[in-house]
Amino acid sequence: MISCSSDTDKVLIHDAARPLVSHSIIARCINALDAHDAISTIISSADTIYETDINSNLISIPVRVSLKRVQTPQGFKLEIIKQAHLLAIGENKSDFSDDAGMVFYYKLAQVFLVEGEESNIKITYPHDLIIAKELLDQNEKHSLS
Repeated sequence: MISCSSDTDKVLIHDAARPLVSHSIIARCINALDAHDAISTIISSADTIYETDINSNLISIPVRVSLKRVQTPQGFKLEIIKQAHLLAIGENKSDFSDDAGMVFYYKLAQVFLVEGEESNIKITYPHDLIIAKELLDQNEKHSLS
């Protein structure tokens, strides 16, 4: 259930597992929604990505420059994301990995890509906490100087 005031036009959806999102990423997302109906935050992949089958056999090696790693926040005009969720509920479809993917699937809007930051890490594994602590320590040192 989406609960927003009647004058809400733009919404950002952010993954709580990304606690280090910066003010500049949020500002870029909000500003991009002035010109676009849907946005997603991305960064380039430094790694080569293999596409494999279920038996771990290599199928293809996509061109790295065209591959992006998705972050949050993702942003939408309110009516677009509401419509996407209503369509998914109506079809009992819940296998989307993110909200921008849902908008893309239903062809409700072109998803514009906003540049994220490497420091906007997702806390998934125990070692991610070590990385997050180091990033926070670095930010604190820079703010004190």
